[in-house]
Amino acid sequence: MSWNGLRAPFIRASIVRSALLTVIFAAVAAGGVWLTRSMIDREPDDCAYLGRIDSFVEDSVTQVGCPPAFVVNSVRSGLTVFLGMTPHLDNERLFWDSHAADFYSPLHGERFSITGEVLEGPASRPLWRCPIERRGDELWIGAPPGESPQQIQQLCKASADADRP
Repeated sequence: MSWNGLRAPFIRASIVRSALLTVIFAAVAAGGVWLTRSMIDREPDDCAYLGRIDSFVEDSVTQVGCPPAFVVNSVRSGLTVFLGMTPHLDNERLFWDSHAADFYSPLHGERFSITGEVLEGPASRPLWRCPIERRGDELWIGAPPGESPQQIQQLCKASADADRP
């Protein structure tokens, strides 16, 4: 077999592999956009948009990422939105533990109930509750249009602190 005979299948395989990778990357890119929009269900430029109300299943907790927050849909108390950071340290993220049914911070071991109350410290105050608005069939954090994630976080903190005695 000549060198040209060996090289031709290799070149064909390289072209096919390259074309296949191009299709996969394009599909992932398009799929990633679709998955992100469908999973988060938010307007592209407005961080206050949380999603369609019917997308929050009863007796569930849904994490949204901009700003980090949790939407709690309880049959007893309805829709509540908590800022996804501990009141103990501003930049410490919270997580939802579905087995224990509470919020926790792995850094300091803080735990909060589904109503936002402190279960274990060092936090001494409950989670920050964000003001919410229903606009038709959509749920929004009650913030002016176009607010940045940082401005929305400050709004949630100020609103929650004003509600405390």
